[in-house]
Amino acid sequence: MKRYGFTLLTLVFLGVSLACGGGGGEGDGSTDAGLAAGFPHSLVLYSDGSVYAWGWNDEGQLGLGDDVERDTPTLVGALSDKGVISITAGSDHSLVLCSDGSVYAWGDNNSGQLGLGDELDRDFPTLVSTLSDKDVISLAGGFAHSLALCSDGSVYTWGKNDDGQLGLGDDVDRDIPTLVGALSDKDVISLTAGTDLLLCPLL
Repeated sequence: MKRYGFTLLTLVFLGVSLACGGGGGEGDGSTDAGLAAGFPHSLVLYSDGSVYAWGWNDEGQLGLGDDVERDTPTLVGALSDKGVISITAGSDHSLVLCSDGSVYAWGDNNSGQLGLGDELDRDFPTLVSTLSDKDVISLAGGFAHSLALCSDGSVYTWGKNDDGQLGLGDDVDRDIPTLVGALSDKDVISLTAGTDLLLCPLL
């Protein structure tokens, strides 16, 4: 399978994700609730909370418990009972937000972009425990960094930071979600991530 940076209905460059609605779900009555694309892999979320993944899987970014690539959408069974409500993808990692506010991450973790306190890749969805009490409402994945927006407007970032893309005033990578203090009084309402930057619209 060639490593194209685009897939059907999604066009991304180095980890910017796109979410869409509409469509149909395999004749089971479910509908597409969202799409996300990393550099070599894609995710789709259906309205029933099921998540399907396909594409390259050399870093475990499909969350299927192995590193075998898939050329058709495959159910991420580990998420079937998690109540997933949104999905996002970085270049080679994936994140989901669940209805109870919990966050799961998997895939490439060479810069700590999974937020699990280490730099070990994961090939299955793994709870980001440090966000469990933060009431996360939105996620974004960059090339090798991740972001979370909480209901109180606070923003947490983690992962690669060689260009200061985490907004923490330095260029040191972080392997756990870290509060962006400079945004604490800014009333952030949404966020997105590019290759080596983050954007946070304010009220």
